[in-house]
Amino acid sequence: MRLSEDVEPGNAAGEDGEPTEEARPEAASDDTALLRRSLGLTVASAFVPGLGHLLSGKKRIGIALLACYAALLITALVAALTVSKRRWLELGFDKHALDLVIYGAAFLALAWPLIVLSTFLVSKPDRMSRVQRVISGAVVLVLCVLVAAPLARASQMAYVARHDVLGIFEGNEIKGDTNVSAKNPFEHKPRLNLLIIGGDAAGDRVGIRTDSIMVASVDTHTGRTVLISLPRNLNRAPFPAGTPMHSAYPNGFHCQPAINCYLNAVYEYGQEHSQMVGQLTKHPGAELLSQTVGEMLGMKIDYYILAEIFGFKNIVDALGGVTLRVKERIPVGGRTDAYGRIIEYPVRYIEPGLRHLNGEDALWYGRARFGSDDYQRMIRQRCLLGAIARQADPVRVLFSFNKIAKAAKKLVATDLPRALMPALLELASSAKSAKITGVSIDRSVFGGNNDDPSYGGIRREAQRIMRSETAAAAKPSSSPSSSSSGASAQSSSSPSAGSSSSHAATSPARDLFASGQCSYS
Repeated sequence: MRLSEDVEPGNAAGEDGEPTEEARPEAASDDTALLRRSLGLTVASAFVPGLGHLLSGKKRIGIALLACYAALLITALVAALTVSKRRWLELGFDKHALDLVIYGAAFLALAWPLIVLSTFLVSKPDRMSRVQRVISGAVVLVLCVLVAAPLARASQMAYVARHDVLGIFEGNEIKGDTNVSAKNPFEHKPRLNLLIIGGDAAGDRVGIRTDSIMVASVDTHTGRTVLISLPRNLNRAPFPAGTPMHSAYPNGFHCQPAINCYLNAVYEYGQEHSQMVGQLTKHPGAELLSQTVGEMLGMKIDYYILAEIFGFKNIVDALGGVTLRVKERIPVGGRTDAYGRIIEYPVRYIEPGLRHLNGEDALWYGRARFGSDDYQRMIRQRCLLGAIARQADPVRVLFSFNKIAKAAKKLVATDLPRALMPALLELASSAKSAKITGVSIDRSVFGGNNDDPSYGGIRREAQRIMRSETAAAAKPSSSPSSSSSGASAQSSSSPSAGSSSSHAATSPARDLFASGQCSYS
């Protein structure tokens, strides 16, 4: 008698002695249902850790995990409802808070996926076909990645903030009449004056020439900002009385050849002669430039921000570029000698029209001087900074945080204190929609002679601008495009590229965007 004849129907065995799928259709159906339930519980555990364990019969573990999850949710909810925006910003600049996020998020990025995996292991059926094992394994893997990725990202961003961003402000101290512990640190400080310096460390230069020098004076109550641009080639820059530089150069910073003592050479001089600054500082060149710019304009420079302009393009790229309406052809490259003769032609041009500029093009938009002059370039620089301030997208900043932070650490030097940053970010948030005006200190202001400019005229002009800004902030104009200052600085309308501009005629400072001087639409 054959062995197969002794086997009862429905119990036919396979080669390995186990019943075949055909022999146990009911068992296979039960296993499929168990697998579906297991995957459902696994998905649930990705959203509510512990729920899968509880419903799988692992009550003790499930209750413990659910209790931890509930405590975490309640803590987050209470924090969201009770912690102020200022406090969140303060925590973002607190080393201990960032350390907690780094290690806490890293722990959750490991623990949560393990909970998801554990849920599947305790609830899966004993028997699964090869196809079922592959599909269920892929589902569990995807769930683990989806749970871990945002937590790992949060840990990484906190690490970058802790070690890169905070490093920019390390050692900087509070200056002046600001109380960071007060609800409004600027309560007794109506304006904050920031010196913005663009440093050009070209390969054919020794050190850095600060070819972009601008003061951003911000109304600390409204965020309204005026940008005052200074020509880089002013000679005989003055220094405050009582400083070492004033003693060494009582008639202003001057030497032969004169180009070596222009305003844009003050920074490098300070870097090489730190003893002339009169105080210990991390960046003596920037501190020295702050002294002379403050003396020129008759205002106190509170803090400085120095950015190396060739790396500026990395920050613009990280922000996703910037959109501007280009009003004339902007050369990329090109050089002339001291007599205006062309040494090198531009390699290409940025054509007029509404353009979305990447970092490289934004750099040349703000830097190009071929076929134009310093005053036209100063206008473009103000437009560029204003457009970036208006267009910086929080979502883009979040997704490009690492790139921005690492670029900023390499390119930016400042004496802004870390403790003041939360208040400054709140101020920047209000300034995003506030009016931004711009003026250039031009030849009509200082008498037309760059080698011996009238600094008294510059100071009077700056003081008129500030008075007008204060009055305009107190009593806003009924027309958004109307003049916001009665000062007689350079007109906001840009001259055409290639023209030999005459700056004798002057007009008030205007809103950069409402006046039509700058546009990104």
